[in-house]
Amino acid sequence: MIYPGVDLQKIPFDTDKSSQKSPFKILFVGGDFERKGGYDLVKVFLEKFFDRSELHIVTQTPIEVSHPNIHIYKNIKAYTPEWLHLYHQADVFVMPTYAEPFGWVFLEAMAAKLPIVATHITAIPEMVAHGENGLLIEPGDRIALAQSIDYLIQNREIGRKMGEKGRTLVEQKFNAETHFQRLEKIFREAISTSNLTSNSPDLQFSKNGVL
Repeated sequence: MIYPGVDLQKIPFDTDKSSQKSPFKILFVGGDFERKGGYDLVKVFLEKFFDRSELHIVTQTPIEVSHPNIHIYKNIKAYTPEWLHLYHQADVFVMPTYAEPFGWVFLEAMAAKLPIVATHITAIPEMVAHGENGLLIEPGDRIALAQSIDYLIQNREIGRKMGEKGRTLVEQKFNAETHFQRLEKIFREAISTSNLTSNSPDLQFSKNGVL
């Protein structure tokens, strides 16, 4: 299987990421705020973590919440300097989603060397290994969500190591450049064994398709 790949050149990781930054910064990125568990995260944050961490939210959903430690960003485009800054300053990426076809944002967060807190649904466990590069909970389990965040606050060095493992996993398994090379090899092998070999002009490949 060839998974979707991330262009790692667009997400350079922060080699100076500290394991003891204060306050602890939680990042959520998701357009459909309710489906992606955003309200669960806000509720848990206001109950448990408002006085010892910050919550940074990137979403298009209008959110009626006001707190000095909750920061909401509505018009940030992916891979811009402001977008990258949010990932580089964060200590953990949290998205306790209820439904997710794949979960591209998890790969982007892993590429930025962030530990992940997510839900054990669909393809997410193929990206996030519980206890290795993140923590997995069941959708809607706010107690487990709070426990997972608290664990990473109390064990920042473990979180940093999880982030390192996440970046390594993306480089090995979800790397767009590597996937392009594998696909090119597959296509060339298929062409070489088909009737196209003698009757078709030489095909050139690019990341945007066949030239």
